[in-house]
Amino acid sequence: MRQRSVWLSVIATVLSIVLITSAVAQTLVKVTPGSSAFARTWARTDKPVQDDRATRTWMWAPSAFTSAIPEPYADAPGGSRMVQYFDKSRMEDNAYRGINPWDVTNGLLVIEMVEGYFQIGDAAYDHAPDSAEVNIAGDPGERPTYADISRLSLRNAPATGVGRVLTATYTDDNTIGHDPVYADAGVTAARYVPETEHTVASPFWAFMTAIGTVWENEQYVNAPLFQNPFYATGFPITEAYWSIIAVGGMERPVLWQCFERRCLTYTP
Repeated sequence: MRQRSVWLSVIATVLSIVLITSAVAQTLVKVTPGSSAFARTWARTDKPVQDDRATRTWMWAPSAFTSAIPEPYADAPGGSRMVQYFDKSRMEDNAYRGINPWDVTNGLLVIEMVEGYFQIGDAAYDHAPDSAEVNIAGDPGERPTYADISRLSLRNAPATGVGRVLTATYTDDNTIGHDPVYADAGVTAARYVPETEHTVASPFWAFMTAIGTVWENEQYVNAPLFQNPFYATGFPITEAYWSIIAVGGMERPVLWQCFERRCLTYTP
């Protein structure tokens, strides 16, 4: 599992989706999607960005930075499945399950980073030494890290009531609090998710349910970016928190929330 550990360490630094329309991810090595299913999944949301038909963040990246490679997975035929790593996530070939659109899934990378294990089967895990001491947003060295989420047991924090204005904070001394100044941003708790007992913040729910230009059936159409709102992100595993985070050397207020598959950030 050493090779996988290396890729997880790399991808942790670029896992967040930053909701700024000018955001462009930088890949390490440009590699095309490694299967027709991976190519279809990438093209749906990222071909419009590449072709200047949509102005939004990359959902995966301009390209992959690994080829398609087999990784052990106990429940896949033959005990392994093909995966491919992108800046934003890991594509996994789950065609053997026969469930659309879940024939290609995003890896549960955030859970793996927070809990310190690799999932190698539906109920099988290869434990890593520790949670990842890598920041979820901003410049290298900023906080919170995936390990901070584990240390503070944020997965177990109570859900925020739907409609409530979000003022919860995480500060870099590793404490949780509230600051009423953030009420001016008008961000609310939008959607309660019973599967993980957390509530999705309004800008993230708007992103997850957005309609825009996608590449579908070999043509550009206006449709939901995701066939299921939780397809790219998974379910939320924390509540949403405000932090002052340095981005490009400039400190700014950032709302962040971690989901099973990705952490999302919003800068007003």
